Parts: sequence; structure tokens; C-alpha cells
Amino acid sequence: MLRLGFLPSVAILASALVTDSFGAVISSTSKTEPTSNLEISFVKVPDGNYGWKKTPTDVRNIGQTFTTTSSFTLNAFTLQIDAMGSAAPGAAFSVSLYTYSSAASIVPTSTVWTDSGTFSNTLSSDFQNGEIYLTFSVPDTVLNANTTYGFVLYFTSPDSSTQYISFAQKYGKPYAGGTLFYATSGTPGNPGTSSWVNTNNSLNFWIQSIPEPSFYAFCLVGIGLVLIGRGMRKQEGISQEVGS
Repeated sequence: MLRLGFLPSVAILASALVTDSFGAVISSTSKTEPTSNLEISFVKVPDGNYGWKKTPTDVRNIGQTFTTTSSFTLNAFTLQIDAMGSAAPGAAFSVSLYTYSSAASIVPTSTVWTDSGTFSNTLSSDFQNGEIYLTFSVPDTVLNANTTYGFVLYFTSPDSSTQYISFAQKYGKPYAGGTLFYATSGTPGNPGTSSWVNTNNSLNFWIQSIPEPSFYAFCLVGIGLVLIGRGMRKQEGISQEVGS
């Protein structure tokens, strides 16, 4: 008889692959801009930069909205670093993903999620070595088609030092699907605590997806069928040896 004991393991693995999980936001840097699984991007020769900061006397939480044209599973977004303060390496931060009523709006209508992370202690040296693209790997989240979303960055370490990162931006309403905005106060995940200000500019940004969960499930089904076939052939071989 064919042993199918491996099938529950395949089912468990499939379930793990198609279930989203939330954890710390992972940040990484690179010398090259993202090219794989790109869903939305806005890339222009920058006119200048815009700073995300938290100091003993000043706070600026920054965000960028974007509008989807199709549904996909958000996996990461990337920004282009232009300058960095000495206290950014090792700093704690939060990222919130919000929904918006339109590409022209900067007031969130709902919170999708809020998650946190900590920058590497080598962030500054990585940047000095030419790794100017900063990627935030975020909780895998299914985004709806024709919907405006936005990510907002908050520094959450104590403000005893200057935490500062500036990102490349383009002036003059260059991106029709959204905008760069900021707030000088606010609590991650609670947009009602902030007064948002539109810059009418846009950051350079890249939005990446992952293959749909059904893709992984399909692959596992294929693997399962191959294993079943091998098991049946092996069992037939054993039966023939016993009968001879």
C-alpha cells in the first residue's frame, strides 16, 4: 500500500506559505534600485531632498501616497537616500500603512497596519559606501485595485539626539497617483493625532509585490503529485520483487 504520510506535511507547509504573518519591519540598503516584482514606481532626476527627522526640538514624520491600478500583495517599498544624520544608525522607527479617499488627499481614512523596526548600526557606513537605496520589507498585505494607500515613517527612539534621513524628491506635483506629505507630531497607527501638510512634491519610490500565495500552493500541489508518482512506482517495484 502506498504510504501517504508526507501529505499532511505538504498541507501544513502550503498553509504556512499562504498565510500572511506580521513581524518587525526589516530595512536593508543597496547600491542599485529594485527591479524585480515592481508594481508601482516613481523615479525622476531629483530636484532636492526632504528630511524625515526627530530631534530634541523638532519632529517631522513623512509619508508618500500611491495609487494602485491592480490588486497585488505588497512586500516592500524603497526610497532613495540623499543625506543622513549621525543618530540614524541604530534608531528605532515605525511604519504605518493607511488608506486615502483619493490621490489628492493627505488625510488617512483608515489604518491598514502599523509595524516597527530598528536600523542597522552600519546604516551610515553603508550609505557612505554608495548604498543609497533604502528598502523597508513590510508585512505582506493584499492591496486592492484602484485604491490610494500611503506609508508614513516615524522615528520612535528617544529624541535626545538628531535622528535624520533625507530622501530624494521631485518638485511640482510630478506624480499624479499621490504626493509627499508630512506632520510635525503624531502617533504611529493613529492618524487622527496628526495635522498633515501637503508638499505637492513626490519622493522617488519603488513598490514591490510578491508572487501571489496561489502560486506557492500550485507549486506544492505539483511537488505532491510528483512525490505520489514516485511512491507508487517504488511500491510497484517492491510488489514485483516479492511476486517473483
